[in-house]
Amino acid sequence: MEIFTTYDEVREKILEDQAMPPHVFNLSGYGGLMFDCACGDMHGVNGHDVQHIASVRPVKAMLKCSNNFYTMVRIKGIFKQTAISEYGYDAKLVDDFVKEKGL
Repeated sequence: MEIFTTYDEVREKILEDQAMPPHVFNLSGYGGLMFDCACGDMHGVNGHDVQHIASVRPVKAMLKCSNNFYTMVRIKGIFKQTAISEYGYDAKLVDDFVKEKGL
């Protein structure tokens, strides 16, 4: 997993991914599927400590953990799923981006 450390890296990747609202991709069918979080811990994609922030096609979700880190997770597989953490960053890096976009 790539960990971004600057605002510019995060901004570029967010714009490249063309994020959509979280309801576009429903995570409820993935039960206890775990992913490596940018915070260094393992979390469940449906965990009580994780918030689904955005969806990206085909099957990716931006997740925010209770430790205030974002992780982009790609879910791979039909019969047996695997969560692949592509990149992540500390939420502090996007505070400026959120303000800039009025989100």
